[in-house]
Amino acid sequence: MYILVFFLIGALIGYYNIFNEKMDKIISIITNISLVVLLGTMGMKIGSNERIITNLGMIGIKAGILSVVTIIGSLISLLIFAKISGLNNFGNNQGGSTSKKNKSKKKVFDFTSYLMIFSVIFGTILGLMISDIASNLMDKIVMYSLIALLFGIGIDTGSKKTIFKKLKKLGYKIIFIPVFVAIGSIFGAIFASFFIGLTIQEAAAVGAGFGWYSLSGVILTRVHSVSLGSMAFLSNIFRELLTVIILPFVVKYFGNLAAIAPGGATTMDITLPVIKETAGEELVIPAFINGVILSALVPILVPFLINL
Repeated sequence: MYILVFFLIGALIGYYNIFNEKMDKIISIITNISLVVLLGTMGMKIGSNERIITNLGMIGIKAGILSVVTIIGSLISLLIFAKISGLNNFGNNQGGSTSKKNKSKKKVFDFTSYLMIFSVIFGTILGLMISDIASNLMDKIVMYSLIALLFGIGIDTGSKKTIFKKLKKLGYKIIFIPVFVAIGSIFGAIFASFFIGLTIQEAAAVGAGFGWYSLSGVILTRVHSVSLGSMAFLSNIFRELLTVIILPFVVKYFGNLAAIAPGGATTMDITLPVIKETAGEELVIPAFINGVILSALVPILVPFLINL
């Protein structure tokens, strides 16, 4: 809830131009620093988490496969929806369409992309060297970094008044984005079940975690087993990590709207600033709404699918 509050406050400040240009530049610097700190801390949480390290055997391999197929499934599903709804060029080059010539000239990775990836990798390595005792401190750093980030993103989004006009192009279709991301994620996991020794129900339940590793892991541990709960936890945390790494590639080759697909439920918080950096401000609001809806679906779909 606090994330939404700070995002909305920032959007109102930006919309009414409360800050001057100098202040905007300072906020931009703070936002960029917060992004690096957030991703670095996320890496540290992964590296220092005993549950992740101890399950990096066969469970980890299966979880890795599930993370990849849920991303691919969500991406394919969203691209199909974008094609049939006429939204495949939404947000591209701020103008609506991206020529092949311009696409070919666009770099997959720029300095910001390299910095984001380096932050996660460096944080993970550092996390391997420290104790999980520091997890409470890292949780606080993540929380304050997110607040600073989403406040800054809110200001940036609110100041671009043309974004709200262009969002009218989405209209009611904005609700179908999380629906197709969810369908792709679940069916991607079901496809993988035939190769990794899971039942259709087990794989579907893991796929319905949509990147929310803590909740999906806890639910499946309680209603099914520790091993499936661990797999859900790892699969969804890998999904979050992979999203940060592959988003520049996704935007380069599949367009800006496609940036919403990989992150799943995390597009309302952790991966939102990465989407903004790689795909632009126009995708911030659709991505945020996507994350909110998918997060609401996780506690409903995970227990429902495992008990089918």
